[in-house]
Amino acid sequence: ADEPAMLERLASLLDGVTTLVSYNGKSFDLALLQTRYTLNRMRFPVGDITHVDLLHPSRRLWFRSLESCSLSSIEREILGITRDSDVPGWMIPSIYAAYLRHRERASIEPVIRHNRYDILSLTVLLSRAARCLEPRAARSNPAEALGAALQYDSMGYAETALALYEEAARSAPAGDVLRRALWGALRLAKSSGASDRCLELAERLTTGDPGPQAWVEIAKYHEHKNKDFGPALAAAQAALDLAQTPGRMAPSSSERTRQEIAHRIARLQRKLSRH
Repeated sequence: ADEPAMLERLASLLDGVTTLVSYNGKSFDLALLQTRYTLNRMRFPVGDITHVDLLHPSRRLWFRSLESCSLSSIEREILGITRDSDVPGWMIPSIYAAYLRHRERASIEPVIRHNRYDILSLTVLLSRAARCLEPRAARSNPAEALGAALQYDSMGYAETALALYEEAARSAPAGDVLRRALWGALRLAKSSGASDRCLELAERLTTGDPGPQAWVEIAKYHEHKNKDFGPALAAAQAALDLAQTPGRMAPSSSERTRQEIAHRIARLQRKLSRH
């Protein structure tokens, strides 16, 4: 019975607000709110407000460092926040249902406190994420640089993303972060026409990526840029050897990849015979 009044109060609080910050709000909270406004035949007050959902940049920045990107995990592992005597989130629906039955204010106070903590955490998290995403920031590890690169890449800022991919690649040890940083840098360098840089990146990838694609990129460079078919053929043969090695590729893509590389080898052999 109190829901229309609550929705009116929220609309008044949002009057003049230009930006909302949430954690998973785009997928959950806003959709739920819109449904409640619709069912109550009221105007949804959030339509023109910019919405920053921190779940998505948090995943890009830290999912390699954390087992979970829940807000509680981000608080504990990234922000250094520990909640004392906080009600677990999974208990809140049952506490609220009991409150609706008995209307005992004391029973709902832990939920209000939990939500207040969430809001304060988002304030800290917004600042922390913004610092990590600053292009010239001093990030604490290469995984954060990779996360920042992925964020800018997803937004279409190719030049900034390329610089951040290369920042991550400079300091990352062998492993998934280095591999993804190199591939991201290679893709953007390729689209910008920096073919010599592409060769350098592909050569680095051959030492840490178990698949054949880095060798394919080297073959493409020598065939199309240098017109040097001998090194191109050698690189394509190295790619085929890897593609034929069991366990190197997913079964769904291995046969097609082998056929493409074999076709490249046959073409290079024909070019060599003519020259």
